[in-house]
Amino acid sequence: SQQQHQQSQEQRRQVQRSARADETNLYDIPSTLHATYRPIPIFLKFLIGIGSLAIVGRSKLYQIVTSPHFRWTIASAYTTITNAFTSLLSELRAFSWNNAKNLIFYLFGTSIIAILSTLGIQEVFFRPSRVSTQYLMENDLLPSRLSRYQMVTPLSLGKLKKHGYDSSGEVSMSSSSWEDDDNTAPRPIGVHFIQYSGTQSTQQLPDRQLNDQVQEQEPKQIDSPKGATETSAKHQRGQQSNLHAIYLHHGFGASSLSWLPVLPPLVERLRARMGIAHDAVGFGFTDRPDEERIVCGNEDCGIRDCNGSRAGGSFESTAGDQYSVETNVGIGLALLNDSVDSLESSAYSTCESGEEKSAKPIEENEAASARESARSIAIFGHSMGAKAALIMAKTLSEQNSLLKPKLVVLVAPALEGVSLAAIKRGSGSSSSAISSRSGKSGSSGVMGRTKEWIGSFVSVWKKMFVDLPFQYGLRRLVSGNENFWKNALKNFVWGDPQKLTDSDVLRFQWPSIGKDWERGLLAFSRSRLSSSSSSPFDDDGRLLRDIQRLEGVRVVIMYGSKDRIVVIDGVVAERLKQDYPNVKLVRLEGMGHDPFEEDVDVFLNELEKVLGQACHSSNG
Repeated sequence: SQQQHQQSQEQRRQVQRSARADETNLYDIPSTLHATYRPIPIFLKFLIGIGSLAIVGRSKLYQIVTSPHFRWTIASAYTTITNAFTSLLSELRAFSWNNAKNLIFYLFGTSIIAILSTLGIQEVFFRPSRVSTQYLMENDLLPSRLSRYQMVTPLSLGKLKKHGYDSSGEVSMSSSSWEDDDNTAPRPIGVHFIQYSGTQSTQQLPDRQLNDQVQEQEPKQIDSPKGATETSAKHQRGQQSNLHAIYLHHGFGASSLSWLPVLPPLVERLRARMGIAHDAVGFGFTDRPDEERIVCGNEDCGIRDCNGSRAGGSFESTAGDQYSVETNVGIGLALLNDSVDSLESSAYSTCESGEEKSAKPIEENEAASARESARSIAIFGHSMGAKAALIMAKTLSEQNSLLKPKLVVLVAPALEGVSLAAIKRGSGSSSSAISSRSGKSGSSGVMGRTKEWIGSFVSVWKKMFVDLPFQYGLRRLVSGNENFWKNALKNFVWGDPQKLTDSDVLRFQWPSIGKDWERGLLAFSRSRLSSSSSSPFDDDGRLLRDIQRLEGVRVVIMYGSKDRIVVIDGVVAERLKQDYPNVKLVRLEGMGHDPFEEDVDVFLNELEKVLGQACHSSNG
């Protein structure tokens, strides 16, 4: 039967791929794929050396070959080579500056040709693997047990703000024409994300029943002796309102795999129904679209309102490309929308009779009560992902959505004007570039063709002399040394290098086998550098102030005392306390830039202290 076939296929997969002993949700990179350049065989290195010598000494070699005494035989070749080395040794004995200069030139030229030949041969025949996420999915080679891959249409934040909800809570559709914005609408994109669902006992209960069992209350900081704290914590555990979902945004150079060790215990200890983290466009295993391609579409894109319906309409790109932070948040909102869809199935009770199952809808008023139940979510953002977390919280708080932020946790937040120096951006808008590329500039005739030719020339020049050299250099830097990630994490990211494990390194190394990995990073960096100040989310400090003022939302900033990348400890921390009094700062002693990876238990324990919770340890 089909069920037996699926079971046997799953068993084969488990046999073929076993998770790592020190991290049960992470797989090793398959032996058929290569994260680094493979070494060139010895015999090929020998041929490269001989060929390099022959190229540099081609004039001398030509004289020998064209000599009337030379014969194309093994004995003659051996005699010729012997005589050449004898002559070279005699010249070295008779030392002179001219001979020394010739020798240095000969050795230098031979080395340069050998190195270039080695790099070229490695790049063609022994380069690192670059495979698509579709290939990994079809061959059951995704990096973790929690990995998922699906097409996602990012929700447009600009459209949601422009065509949002009026004061009465009704969907506002009063703007001009929807068709005017269709040309800048993003198409669906393949997104890799990890998702963990809570324990079955929690997952199967409808929200109404959960809220009956778990009374909602605001977490309180408990300043009491240890025994009293444990007693109060046990009481709180039974009363603590559970979350619908936890959403997590990763930082620069990382991927959703960075959240892999902490995601399951975080979901369980915060009593959430699920946890989701996706790879931002340009990172991990999410598809990397062509940054110069203008896409369009007519997709249903509204966030669900409290009645479960969508605010329809087409998309509007707020940043001009799919590598922007707005698109990153739009992907997260779309995945959260899918989680709302899965929750609606909880409005049905499941009855079992023998081997047959049937779903019976509960009473209409009970279904309405279930839909209106609180869908509280926690949003986490690390480093670069802190801004995405704030934008997601702001967007959801301003919409009449089923999902409402209850907790925002920023880990080592890289926020301009907050924890980092403010960067002045240009005031130009990307809309003109979009208009010209989409053929709406109004130019025609010779002038239009001239502009098109110049644009094509600039594009080719940029690709040949900027993009390709940068991508090759980045590939050599990262994949040319098998210890690159280990050394980088140990020297710059981890507070205690002794805590760095092979699994920690593997989580960063996995995405480097993704197709167009280098191009995606370049496109993302170019998008951030060319972004203008016209975005409504440009001011990071204002974003944080807006979120800390939201009623019923707790904002926590957690940072390591040994963070070398985003240094908050000291002066910055004191300024944050003054400027953002409603934000709780948590200092993690001895931790670096990625405390949730460096020590999961310490990170969760400190978070629970702030939230006034005492839950089971991650090992329990």
